[in-house]
Amino acid sequence: LKIFFTKGKKAKKTLIEANKQLVIVREEIEYLENILFQLEDANNTECEEIKRELIQNGYIKNKLKQSSKNQKLSITKFIIDDTEIYVGKNNLQNNYLTHTLAKSNDYWFHIKEGTGSHVIVKIPENDPNFVMSEKLIRTAANIAAYYSTGKTSSSVPVDYTKVRYLKKVPGMKGSFVTLQNQKTIYIDPDINLIKNLSQ
Repeated sequence: LKIFFTKGKKAKKTLIEANKQLVIVREEIEYLENILFQLEDANNTECEEIKRELIQNGYIKNKLKQSSKNQKLSITKFIIDDTEIYVGKNNLQNNYLTHTLAKSNDYWFHIKEGTGSHVIVKIPENDPNFVMSEKLIRTAANIAAYYSTGKTSSSVPVDYTKVRYLKKVPGMKGSFVTLQNQKTIYIDPDINLIKNLSQ
């Protein structure tokens, strides 16, 4: 009886450890799928930024042994009705926009439960009564939907909230965050809108 008890206890510990490893593996797969998505439409500069991240996380050896942490990022910016909208196209850009550039009252947009860009709408600091117009909300949501895995879908759900309600997921690679007090808007990604904004 004691032998069976010991074996059962050992099996329980093994199962607990296996479940922990399973969580780690799933997070690793999610992270690498995120990187793969970011590489699909990345230009040369953005590819170099993704390479920097992979070096920092130990996936690629840095043969040159030079520090790249302080190198400038090539972030896309749009201006709608005198309001700045920033788009992060990889994890380095997303983290910088959300956790460094953005202030607590700025707005953050991201596709709901999917892989995509962090989109930051900068609220004018000298205008405490600033209210986002429907046009601004729909434009930012469209940008978030377009630069996401929902790019070719219709009625894409996009969450948005103030930056103060975001928290980076501790110990997790990439640019994953948790959010509160979010609203959700459904949007059809409009490539013509993005093209017009880019001109």
